Amino acid sequence: MTENKSESTVVLSVDDNPLMGDTAERWLRGKPGFHYAGHMLSGEGVVDAISLNGVTVILLDLEIPGTDTCRLIESICIACPECRVLVLSGHCRPDDILECLSAGAHGYVLKFRDPAYIVGAIETVATGEPFICDEAARAAGLS
Repeated sequence: MTENKSESTVVLSVDDNPLMGDTAERWLRGKPGFHYAGHMLSGEGVVDAISLNGVTVILLDLEIPGTDTCRLIESICIACPECRVLVLSGHCRPDDILECLSAGAHGYVLKFRDPAYIVGAIETVATGEPFICDEAARAAGLS
């Protein structure tokens, strides 16, 4: 039975590393309630892709060459307020975390976390609740 995309959490990965797209697809493959919309290597065209694909959660890498991540988060939040942004990063720098959250990100998770943990973060932000992993919350003074 095919998952109905309109009833699913539709996830788009945005990361300059193509392996992250493959990884995100593996995390979500076969998970009930999820539809993987694909992977983009840059921030260019992300807002249009959200609208075209009915994306509900963006997995957004913190550092994509040529992309101002905070500006992209702001653009997503303005153009597609129903879409949730989950920053997926290898870095736990307080300023980055706070700037992303101030720009409108709904969550911040470190890439080294267990896949089930990251999928749980996606599920949480999809409901409209914020999700910040413990390490990022401590680093940013939020816990």
